[in-house]
Parts: sequence; structure tokens; C-alpha cells
Amino acid sequence: MTKAYLGDSVYCEIENGMIKLTTFNGYLDDPRNVIYLEQQVFYNLLAYVKRVEAIYDAVQREVDAKRLGEPQQEKTP
Repeated sequence: MTKAYLGDSVYCEIENGMIKLTTFNGYLDDPRNVIYLEQQVFYNLLAYVKRVEAIYDAVQREVDAKRLGEPQQEKTP
């Protein structure tokens, strides 16, 4: 599999069964940063992204409801 550009000078590829993240900023000694994500770390990252998405979705629903003048749902602790 070839490197995929993710944005912000970050590239991703598979190496030895792990996800390898690198940064390339135009320096002679690039990549300066290398992170290997083992399978469990990758799954933990996915779970984190899902939690963040849920927060953003909830905030967006509140914004949409305010814009449309709809009543707010009560938040449960």
C-alpha cells in the first residue's frame, strides 16, 4: 500500500501490520516525526473520533434547533 496524504503535512501507510504516521515539512531530515499505531491503539483512536463526532452532532442539533426556534430537549446527566 502506498502512502496516503491526510493533510497538514501528515502521511499514513501500513508497515509491519501497523499504521505508520509521518510528517514531511520539507526538511532534509524528514520524516521528523514517526508514530506507529498498533491495532488496539487504532481502535482506541476510532472510539475517540466517534465520541468527538457525537459531541459535534449534539452541538449542531442545538444550533439548528435554536435557529429554527424549536424547543430544546432536556439534557440527562
